[in-house]
Amino acid sequence: MPDRSSITGTLTRLRNLFLQGIALLAPLALTIALIVWVGHSVETIVGAVLKQLLPAGWYVPGLGLVVGLLLTLAAGLLANLFLVRWLLNLLERILDRIPLVKSLFKGLKDVSRFFEQGGDKQMGRPVGVTLPLGDGKTGGSLTSDDVGTSADAKGKRRKRRRRRNQSEQD
Repeated sequence: MPDRSSITGTLTRLRNLFLQGIALLAPLALTIALIVWVGHSVETIVGAVLKQLLPAGWYVPGLGLVVGLLLTLAAGLLANLFLVRWLLNLLERILDRIPLVKSLFKGLKDVSRFFEQGGDKQMGRPVGVTLPLGDGKTGGSLTSDDVGTSADAKGKRRKRRRRRNQSEQD
């Protein structure tokens, strides 16, 4: 009969493998579910409008999704025009003055930058960071490879030196 510690060790290992499987599959499943949900929503909304606008028999399933994608491309083209860009900046300045909306809008804007051309360069490259206490890890975004020469890092080093010098003098 196996001893209690080997059973506990096996159950712990199985639990960890199960949690690792969830951590691997959950983002994939959520991404697929989100894409399906967005596609279905666009087809439902745009399809209903197209059924009203088009003559009977012209609408085919999937046409709402295609028109939705074309409208999204047209919005992207409009965003590159000077006047539209100026209006969007004006709208952004207005939204920045509303506290709760400002936080939500900034977060959504940061996420959308990943999809812009060259947006990943602005946001930095993804990195994994091991937390100092415990065995936890988190993700982050490295925006500069040369952190030792940044003004903030130099300022912090100066403050530490001053504190050290003051404590040595006391």
